[in-house]
Amino acid sequence: MSVTERTGAVERPTIVSVLAVLAERLPQIRRLSIEVRSRKACGCTGRGQGEVVVRRASDGAIAFEERGSFELAATGARLPFRNALRWSVHADRIVLAHCRHDTRAGTRLLEFRAAVSQDRTTLHAAAPHQCGSDCYDARLNLVEDGFDLHWRITGPRKDEDLLHRYRSTLED
Repeated sequence: MSVTERTGAVERPTIVSVLAVLAERLPQIRRLSIEVRSRKACGCTGRGQGEVVVRRASDGAIAFEERGSFELAATGARLPFRNALRWSVHADRIVLAHCRHDTRAGTRLLEFRAAVSQDRTTLHAAAPHQCGSDCYDARLNLVEDGFDLHWRITGPRKDEDLLHRYRSTLED
């Protein structure tokens, strides 16, 4: 199966190859930047940046250990952050889990499946993740040196947009 198709003079990834490209990029990620925009008064609007340490689990999953600092827009306070994610790559999907409490399997958040997108560089979550009364939805866009993960979180106390930019290069 070809991973690209020719449209005029431009080659674009096919649906299946978007998953393959993401699977190739995951182990190369080294840094991230975060932008949070909250529509609630008690939200945590701000920006952050940090490093990503990547390792391969014994079952083949790709583990991200994220560390950095986040600056609250309202006060300028800088807060340290840590996060642990697990990406499980399958032929027809990539499953994202959060590993705050269980570092082996984690809490399954989203499943990105191959689907037709106009630009063929975008993956959408197959279904949102419910955490209590909050709903987490996301889309993932491939970019030249990594990918962007756009989160939309809604609930009684949350109305937030988060953008996580994952990059393979250490420089901006």
